[in-house]
Amino acid sequence: MAQTPVKSRKGIGGRPTTYNPEIAAYVCDIISTHPHVLNKLNRMYAEFPDATTIYAWMHAHPQFSQQYLEARKAQATVLADSMLDVADTIPVYHDEKGNERIDAGMLGRAKLEYETRKWHASKMAPKIYGDKQIIEQTTSENESLKAELSALRAQLAEKNKSDY
Repeated sequence: MAQTPVKSRKGIGGRPTTYNPEIAAYVCDIISTHPHVLNKLNRMYAEFPDATTIYAWMHAHPQFSQQYLEARKAQATVLADSMLDVADTIPVYHDEKGNERIDAGMLGRAKLEYETRKWHASKMAPKIYGDKQIIEQTTSENESLKAELSALRAQLAEKNKSDY
């Protein structure tokens, strides 16, 4: 059996693959206002480029890479805000006695979604949504270790000092 040749996408309409500042601004605007990943945004918006195209643009265009990082930082706030909605979407039902109940499976799913968004926001904007206590503790520990290391180096240098 002969295989049919794959048609080239050149000349076919569709999602943009060529970089230009207008499309870059559009992509970053969408990213900064939605809590979704690139593949989902690609499915939601017909004009949104494929994730691999966006990654290629980041590699080829330093100004877009910076723009993209700023959009991701802004997206952290959107993610944090959307975490509040997670609790509101857990379905409740009434049992045979009329007591309000929460489906345990849905609660587990909501916890996973909440924790995932929380983690993602903390990585995209650690100064705002990260665990500041750990960062401060690590910094003070590093400073004390640096001082101790300097003292040990001085002692070692004095011990190994030659008279010649």
